[in-house]
This record gives sequence, structure tokens and C-alpha cells, in this order.
Amino acid sequence: MAKTNLEKMKEIVEKLGEDYSVYENYSGRFMFGKKCLGIVGPNVEAIKSAASKKGFKRASIDNMGLNMIIYWPHIQ
Repeated sequence: MAKTNLEKMKEIVEKLGEDYSVYENYSGRFMFGKKCLGIVGPNVEAIKSAASKKGFKRASIDNMGLNMIIYWPHIQ
């Protein structure tokens, strides 16, 4: 059975460590209330690298204060 995008993101976060978390229902810039999945953490490059290995491409990035979020507007 194929894994859902949420399950894949949870696996990524588990490998990255306790400083990272999945952000469900994120509405980023110019999304006008549309929700998507994202990963929050201190190292953008680590998130992008791990996510690309799972097939997640074309990410957007926002600052969340002390951390950054990498999110995929096309993935709900």
C-alpha cells in the first residue's frame, strides 16, 4: 500500500530529529486560505535535501520566527 504524503513527511521529520515537525494545514503566501503540508525546523537545506529524496519538489519557504517552514502549496 502506498504511503500518503503526510506519512512520508512524518518519516522525514523522524529522521531529521526533534527540532523538526510536520505542519498540517499551513496557508502560505499567496495561497488565499488554501491549506497544504509543510515541515518546520531550523535548517532549510536539511529539510529540502531530505524532502527531495522522498519526491517532494518545488517547495516554498517562509520565516516562522526562530524557525523556517518549507511547504508545498500543491500538496494537501
